[in-house]
Amino acid sequence: MKFHPVLAILLACAALAPALAVAQDANQQGPQFAPVPMPIVYHNTQYGFCFLLPADWKGYKIVMGKWGGSTGTGKTMQGPLILLRNPAWAEADPWQDIPIMIFTRAQWREKEKDGLVVSAGGADFDATGRNAEYVFAQPPRWIGYTDEEGQDEIRALMTQNPFQAPCEPVIYRNTQYGFCFQLPSDWKGFKVVLEKWGGTPFGDTKGPPLEGSELLLRDPRWTKDDPYQDIPIMVFTRAQWELAENNDYAFSAAPVGPSELGRNNRYVFVLPPRWIGFLEVKGVGEVLGLMSQNPFQSPCGHKSTQPVTNLP
Repeated sequence: MKFHPVLAILLACAALAPALAVAQDANQQGPQFAPVPMPIVYHNTQYGFCFLLPADWKGYKIVMGKWGGSTGTGKTMQGPLILLRNPAWAEADPWQDIPIMIFTRAQWREKEKDGLVVSAGGADFDATGRNAEYVFAQPPRWIGYTDEEGQDEIRALMTQNPFQAPCEPVIYRNTQYGFCFQLPSDWKGFKVVLEKWGGTPFGDTKGPPLEGSELLLRDPRWTKDDPYQDIPIMVFTRAQWELAENNDYAFSAAPVGPSELGRNNRYVFVLPPRWIGFLEVKGVGEVLGLMSQNPFQSPCGHKSTQPVTNLP
């Protein structure tokens, strides 16, 4: 199938990717988008959290320190402080750091009960996240009270909830076809729905009808009365995909063909035409953000380099 993109449209993405570059051809063959730079993941294995940094933070630094304060009962308290530092930072030209205070669970219970003063302002502060052992927080009034550069960028980053604890993704491993798909950590309990896809030749095409397996990765929040966006994966044999690419086949009523996610030595994995953004379901923005990170792997451990297409 041939695509002739002539119009590029920039769309906002609700997840961690800053933008999706979208293309649509003159024949309304359907939108496409080019992959965007992957975010940089700071993974702290000592305390069990991750922080998603912008792609242009390559070369960032970690500065280790300590926070200290006193409770309402006069007891002193201290713990580790980690500063994530912009690679552009210099002593003569400082940029805004991202501070992460680390509390034990017991310390945080004390803080919640008696209060904790850690700055001259005396303002209270909330948890950023937690795991089984630790609670993580930003200090009170940590941004906006200096003239350091990069503060607007950090404010925008923090609205995207870049902190994760625990940060392990949920991985769907399909041993039958030989691929993996990295899902967000809150997809624990997701379902896999097995369906069939079909393709028929049209026009003057002379070829056999095609059919194969289609797997729907389903958000665990999905219900019949409150559906969420599925992630569909069509499975082609290499021979089927060669026919689909070299001949005119219809796979849906949409005037656009499926798009490749990745492949291994036996199969090609494909997204259906117009699979997202055309139904009234929840979670579309989350899935758009996920797909911009190329979560598909085949073989497992090998990220797809194929651009994900057919997104609105």
